[in-house]
Amino acid sequence: MEKNTRVKWQSAKGVCRFPWLHPTPDTHFSDDGEFKTQLVVQPEDARDLIAKINDFANSKFDAGDLTKAHFPFSTDQETGEIIFKA
Repeated sequence: MEKNTRVKWQSAKGVCRFPWLHPTPDTHFSDDGEFKTQLVVQPEDARDLIAKINDFANSKFDAGDLTKAHFPFSTDQETGEIIFKA
């Protein structure tokens, strides 16, 4: 599997949560530093992007290896909203 395969995508409108986008990257977990945020999206608005992510994962991983994949989204158990990490 190619490690750095890129797929073009566009997210739905959402709310940024915990943005770290200012001039100095977060170096707490990485010496190189990271700019990051979480995008909180309503489930109905996230369906297309989740389908695209799942299609991509299915094309790159064998069925057994898919359980080892780290997906860039999760579901908030309290609200049901989808949280994308970027």
